[in-house]
Amino acid sequence: MAQAFLSRLITGLRHVEKYEDPQLQKKARDCMPLSDMLRRADKRASESTASSADCFVIELLAWFKKEFFRWCNQPNCSTCGGKTEASGHGVPTPEERRHEAGRVELYRCCACGAETRFPRYNDPGKLLETRVGRCGEWANCFTLCCRAAGLEARHVVDWTDHVWTEVFSQSQQRWLHCDPCENVCDKPLLYEAGWKKKLSYVMAYSKDEVVDVTWRYSAKHQDIQTRRTECPEDWLAHTLYSLNLQIQKRYSSSRVAELQLRYVREVAGFFTVQNPDGQEYQGRTSGAVEWRKARGELGESTKRNTQKVGYVFKPSVEEVSLGMLCICYDAVRDAYYRSMVSDLHTDSTPTLEGWKNGVFTSSRVFRKEELDWNKVYLSREEGSLQGCVSWKIDLSGTGVVAECVLIKAEHKCFSSGKVEWTVATDDAKSLSVPLGGPNAIDISELNGAESCLITASLSGGEGDTAWQHAQLFRSSSNEPLVCSLEIIVSLKQKE
Repeated sequence: MAQAFLSRLITGLRHVEKYEDPQLQKKARDCMPLSDMLRRADKRASESTASSADCFVIELLAWFKKEFFRWCNQPNCSTCGGKTEASGHGVPTPEERRHEAGRVELYRCCACGAETRFPRYNDPGKLLETRVGRCGEWANCFTLCCRAAGLEARHVVDWTDHVWTEVFSQSQQRWLHCDPCENVCDKPLLYEAGWKKKLSYVMAYSKDEVVDVTWRYSAKHQDIQTRRTECPEDWLAHTLYSLNLQIQKRYSSSRVAELQLRYVREVAGFFTVQNPDGQEYQGRTSGAVEWRKARGELGESTKRNTQKVGYVFKPSVEEVSLGMLCICYDAVRDAYYRSMVSDLHTDSTPTLEGWKNGVFTSSRVFRKEELDWNKVYLSREEGSLQGCVSWKIDLSGTGVVAECVLIKAEHKCFSSGKVEWTVATDDAKSLSVPLGGPNAIDISELNGAESCLITASLSGGEGDTAWQHAQLFRSSSNEPLVCSLEIIVSLKQKE
């Protein structure tokens, strides 16, 4: 049993050697819009406390997920482009073996009957060309891109069947969890808390070392101990030490000292058990619903999914002076702007990034990106019957009240899906408003109000995709600027 474990460790170490190939790294860099990502990272860093390098990791994850790689539940027919269904497995051809395809999935076209092959390539260079796969292909190719961009990166393998990447943050002096499939950074408890994984061994491989990082990804260390039965713990610790000692023999003494200090800090951090934050309770978003449901990775259906973010839009001194508060949310860039739509352009600087950072409350709602259809929107979470999200305007203490409130909020429904909009004033009165079209609606009832709460409730729909049948702010991801939600408040002096 221990010999099999050792074999897996050595295989992982041999695999990550590929990422150090200069020609392969150049091939990856040629695919990457590095200058654009660096520019956006610098801008992001200037507006936050994060370093430019850490912001670059965020940009790299977003580019890889949104623009470069594609998830494949099952391929379309290679003959007619139609839908296919699984028909078994085939033997890899010599060409497929050359690119390390250990197995090939076969699919039969539902329309023309032709057979389509889906080789599961393990060669990161080939994946730069195909740009398609599941978590194994995603993490494999993304880790190469990290190394090509000059980042210290690890290829992380969860032995319960998932793969991701870790990137070392020089500014924070710690390893950051990065899952390209989910476009998630530094949410290590996602798998245990959200996906309900029963972790046992999680190994991180790099050119420098192999590290047992299981403890970073769990808040239930005692539970994990009961599942670690593949080998004795003292044997594993000694084996990892020996392997790393052998790897680092070729390094300078200063580099070895640096790696050892880093490792000691990392292990010390494992003893501090963290609690999941709200985002780490979310379920898996990559892959077909049926597949995720069968794996039990849809996430929790508990009150933890109801989050009171508590953000409130208040007018600045300048906005009070101008007598106008303007709020625009762009679903494509997932950002809020404090400006009239007519004044916005593609280089406008957002005041808030991320839809959730600008809402007062959200319950069972998330932002969905349809890569195949190039669409983005907010919808309720899979498996939920209802979702709600609200935005709050608060004028109290500013000396002004609302004179006129114009709201434009588009939505799209399919089948029996339904979106209902309500506005609640500061005296707790709630009224239904007919939002959803392309034109702004004047909410005259808000005249004189000091605050208002705008709420969208999503429900209805049919079948397994019912959650998708009520969509807020559905937009084409190719559009340069979209004002999905617009709130214009004319201000007057409080009497």
